[in-house]
Order: sequence, then structure tokens, then C-alpha cells
Amino acid sequence: MNVETTFVDATEPSNLEKAIRPNTKLVWLESPTNPLLKVIDIKKIAEIAHNRDILLAVDNTFLTPYFQVMFLLKKCNICSIVSSVCNE
Repeated sequence: MNVETTFVDATEPSNLEKAIRPNTKLVWLESPTNPLLKVIDIKKIAEIAHNRDILLAVDNTFLTPYFQVMFLLKKCNICSIVSSVCNE
């Protein structure tokens, strides 16, 4: 499938900027992170990604998109009803 992955500590947004490559198509993050509960500045990460036409996906294990990021995702919003409703 020719997919490359780069892991970045996104608690400092400049780390993401340094890690972006010409072939970067998607930024995937989780905030708060699981299991350490580190908080990512989603708004800043969204600005970095969207200014470069890179898709942004945010995994919300602990918070629903209603309280966190729906307004930042330009293309679509996908959430798991199981995690949100069942408190999984």
C-alpha cells in the first residue's frame, strides 16, 4: 500500500511542522491522549494541517466531538457512538 508513518509529539505544534514531508496527506492525533492524558492544541494543529491542504483526523477517546473539534474539521466528522454513549 506504500504508506509511510511518522510519529510526532504534537504537544509542541512546531514538532509537527518539522515532521511534515512533501508526501504528507493526513495528520492523525488524539487529544487528550490515551493513556497519559496529554492535551494537544487542536486548533494550532488544524491551522498547520489546513494551511498545507493536509487532512486532519482527531481521535476523541475521552471527549465527544461536540465539546472538542467539530468546528475545526473541514472535510468531515466521524465519531463512534459506542465510545460517546457507552463510555467505553
